[in-house]
Amino acid sequence: MIKVKNINALNTRQCSCESTFEHLEMHSNTTVTFCSEIYCLNKDIEGAYVQKVDNDEDWFVIPLCKLHCKIEEEITLVKTTVFVPVEETDLCE
Repeated sequence: MIKVKNINALNTRQCSCESTFEHLEMHSNTTVTFCSEIYCLNKDIEGAYVQKVDNDEDWFVIPLCKLHCKIEEEITLVKTTVFVPVEETDLCE
């Protein structure tokens, strides 16, 4: 299982994308339909800034619903979750 912690409160987006969701879709080359939380089927998706529980250094953008974007506890994700490294903000135009 993949576990992450939400760090949205620490986010200061520095790319030219209009939203973190747009950033996620542009750099993942996929169309996101559902929240990545293992039991959630919500479709009100946003791009959420997270860190993997087993790695405190790297930041990623993943698809989470508005409800799970607000959760401060660890979140368990589906295996197919798309992780876009935050460093890819350098590639935004």
